[in-house]
Amino acid sequence: MFSTYVLAVFAAVASSVMAKDIDLKVCMNRHQNMRFEGHAYSFSLTNMGSDLDKDGTLHPRNATWLEARSFCLKNCMIPLSIQTEVEFSVIKSFMKKYKVPAVWTGGRICDWHGCAEKLPLTTYGWFWAGHNTVIPATDVVPQGWSESPWSRKGHFGVRQPDNAQYEISGVHELCLAIFDDAYEDGVKWHDVACYHEMPFVCEDSSKIIKAVKEKYGLDL
Repeated sequence: MFSTYVLAVFAAVASSVMAKDIDLKVCMNRHQNMRFEGHAYSFSLTNMGSDLDKDGTLHPRNATWLEARSFCLKNCMIPLSIQTEVEFSVIKSFMKKYKVPAVWTGGRICDWHGCAEKLPLTTYGWFWAGHNTVIPATDVVPQGWSESPWSRKGHFGVRQPDNAQYEISGVHELCLAIFDDAYEDGVKWHDVACYHEMPFVCEDSSKIIKAVKEKYGLDL
């Protein structure tokens, strides 16, 4: 759980970042690969057709977690923030259909002092950087879900998140990615060091769309 103060800081930072990072020209021409419940999603592609092999394999652009977040904001979108099991199923289906092995989400650990009210951070410190909302504790099944989205195993064969790279090289795994069967575990969530480059998913933000319309009179 996060303190009320920290959640307020999240909101303030998000507003300042949005105003600084969006590119209106890019926003007006952003590509949308799919829609779900009236919500647009954009995968890290230059062009849907040219990034597909004849066998249907997708070759999207790769980025670090921070680069992916900046790209999404520039396009008036936010990094993927999975709210329901149904939404996760949609993302899983896309990854399976186009043979995408991994994608960044907007999930991250809030790792500064006083951020979380309970420790360890690997269990209680996760939040969605796009919505600035808390991700449920990793040791329970989220409310409304039939099972945990976190993988049962990773590099060391233990339940995720496990911060495995810190044990290997001293680098913390602070960001949340979705892997497709990386450890014979299906399409599941894994904690990953944020500097790795991989495909990513952006999604609509009602707050950004509303702000752009109010400030610039533009409908996205």
